[in-house]
Amino acid sequence: MKKAEFQRILQYQQIFQVEETRYDDLQMVAEEVEMKHALWTSLEDLGRKSTLWASVHFEKLNFEEVEEVVQRYTKLAVKLERGLLPNKVVGCLRNMVDEFRLTLPVIQNLRNKALKDRHWKKIEVEIGHKLERNVTFTLGRLLELKVMDYKGAIGNISNEATQEASLEELLQKVQNKWTTIELAVKPYKDIKDVYVLGGVDDVIAALEDSMVTMSTVTSSRYVAGIRTEVEKLENQLKHFGQVLDEWLECQKQWMYLESIFSAPDIQRQLPNESKAFNAVDKQFKEIMKRTHDRPNALQAGSAHNIFETFQKSNETLEKIQKNLEDYLETKRMAFPRFYFLSNDELLEILAQTRNVQAVQAHMSKCFGMHFFRCLQLQNRKKCYIFTKKFFTCGHKFAD
Repeated sequence: MKKAEFQRILQYQQIFQVEETRYDDLQMVAEEVEMKHALWTSLEDLGRKSTLWASVHFEKLNFEEVEEVVQRYTKLAVKLERGLLPNKVVGCLRNMVDEFRLTLPVIQNLRNKALKDRHWKKIEVEIGHKLERNVTFTLGRLLELKVMDYKGAIGNISNEATQEASLEELLQKVQNKWTTIELAVKPYKDIKDVYVLGGVDDVIAALEDSMVTMSTVTSSRYVAGIRTEVEKLENQLKHFGQVLDEWLECQKQWMYLESIFSAPDIQRQLPNESKAFNAVDKQFKEIMKRTHDRPNALQAGSAHNIFETFQKSNETLEKIQKNLEDYLETKRMAFPRFYFLSNDELLEILAQTRNVQAVQAHMSKCFGMHFFRCLQLQNRKKCYIFTKKFFTCGHKFAD
């Protein structure tokens, strides 16, 4: 009796409200037949699919389909083991399913998209065979090489590839960030084609953030495979930081000395220092013009010999500053009241030696007066100071 006919009879009995006939033996036989039918069809289907999987190119193998089929037949095998008497056919299905179930992790690891040539070479060393990833690279070929026996080693290599990929992603983010970071460049005193750096706080913050990321990458146990790329970028960022420090120091000194050595009187009084400053001045302006045209921070800071150039310029500017201070000291020794003036105030006077009036703004500091008045005589080489307390004929100024 077919199951459908059995169900029809039960429906009729329910309609006419008569006692339902129990077909317990028939029900048990029907369930057993269904399970045996499922057993044989499963063996046939799994055998056909396994043949197909073994022949398709490994990189085109649909892993999700394999995983779904294996999980489905694993559940069926458990059900058949419980519902049928022990027999070789159920054992055969169970063995096929178990073989594929144990194969799944290896397939998944070998299908890891993070695997690169260096990882495949490691796998080849582990299994002792060359893996030609051509048309012959199939699951069947891998099974022939018994790659399942190296499940642990392959899993470790695959995990290593995944971790390296994560580090490479962090590395790529840092690289991408510095393709868009630019140095702020602004005109200097409205002079044509003369520029200086603007605020660099954002650049410094980005550099510090990138160095923290690089520190995380370099401290990882999985950095070995990409160490060359990591060290290259890390050294580039460190070099940029060193260049930026020298750059800002050079700009600071240049801006201070530029206003001093732009005065003809200072150039005349300090010819050697003026010549040295002009050389630095030319280099600095060329670098700033180039940076204005191509403001990418990392590229500007990686220009050929730029670190050495700034380093040498800073040494020159420091020497000029020292010589300048020595020069100011000689002037103070010649006229001690100049000790009451700051360097900038004294330089303001020395930069205008032909202008007698230039000293007037600083006389109150030199002599501690509340007010004063300067009278110019016919001979302009002397300046006379009248105060409430005394009259003095003072310092001679240059022609």
